[in-house]
Amino acid sequence: MQTNVTGLKGSIVEFKVGNGVGRGYLSVPKTSRGGVIVLHAWWGLNDFFKSLCDRLAVEGYSAFAPDLREGKVARTVDEAKEMMKKENQELVEKTVLGGHEYLHAHSSIKGHKIGVVGFSMGAAWALWLSTKKPDVAAVTAFYGTYDLDFSKSQASYLGHFAPNDEWEPEDSIRGLEEKIRQSSRPVTFHTYPETKHWFFENDRPEYAPQAAHLAWTRTLEFTHSTLGR
Repeated sequence: MQTNVTGLKGSIVEFKVGNGVGRGYLSVPKTSRGGVIVLHAWWGLNDFFKSLCDRLAVEGYSAFAPDLREGKVARTVDEAKEMMKKENQELVEKTVLGGHEYLHAHSSIKGHKIGVVGFSMGAAWALWLSTKKPDVAAVTAFYGTYDLDFSKSQASYLGHFAPNDEWEPEDSIRGLEEKIRQSSRPVTFHTYPETKHWFFENDRPEYAPQAAHLAWTRTLEFTHSTLGR
């Protein structure tokens, strides 16, 4: 997947987070056919995830990426680990919920469904959000899992994973798939041979162009089928 990170077309907006204010990146098409929340990986809201919102807008979706790192951006794994150590999980939870409420109320998606796309850390939060908000119709998780109760979910699930992933063990991936299936929710997981964690992000050394392209194609097909064309 080739992504232009220099010609961003959306904008930074503010939204309510608990009793405070958060910031996020919003990209809206001329005519929207649904909304997609983008939950970034532990790096923070960098240009890749902003550009992904723009790509979704090109496909006709109002896309919003709440900033879960309060403006901070990591460029290395060590920097990301340090940010994770200092994470205020309660604030992140409120930010995810606030981002959902912001997009849910946006005039461009009135009467349309909402999906969530999450990456690694953001994938875990995407899965979590689907258990809290039954209006979430679709969840796409990139190389991230979370052991949750999916009995109240109304979503369909798509997963993209790397084999022998040091960050996401095979047992966690299969356990998640089975738990979703046991809750009678539609689920399809794909594994991409010879890829590593973060293979979708073209600003990472793990980026795998062919696998990323296939994952993007599958994500769009899934989003179209669940949110409506």
